[in-house]
Amino acid sequence: MSEAYEVTDKAQWPEALAEIWEVLKSGFVRRKDLPPEDAARLAETVVLDLAHHMGGRHFYLPRGTRLKLWVRDRQILEAYTGGASMSSLAKRHRVCGETVRLAIRRQQRLSALLAGDDASTPSTPLDHPPGKASDEKTRE
Repeated sequence: MSEAYEVTDKAQWPEALAEIWEVLKSGFVRRKDLPPEDAARLAETVVLDLAHHMGGRHFYLPRGTRLKLWVRDRQILEAYTGGASMSSLAKRHRVCGETVRLAIRRQQRLSALLAGDDASTPSTPLDHPPGKASDEKTRE
């Protein structure tokens, strides 16, 4: 949201939705080098998906460091689930192995919550991602 206004009641949703649409569209043009027409179609898809899943709810989006750390943690989980080793992820993200382990565990808990699973048990054990060798050296 822009600093100019804050959506405090339901009557302001058209402005907020228009702003989200424009932010997405311009981001797709600028960062993904998409033609404006393709960016608009992709923005439409994202807005419809967000509305389907989050419609009618208020939710918070962090900024700055908190957002960057969450995105990093999600990237770590995606790469780890895809077969990257913890040591290679630590090097890639310039963090220690314990930070990688904690990032994976936090993101697994979030995924389990979204799936309706018991959040105390990660859906994928840290040492054995799906379809991958359990020995980390074979995953280097």
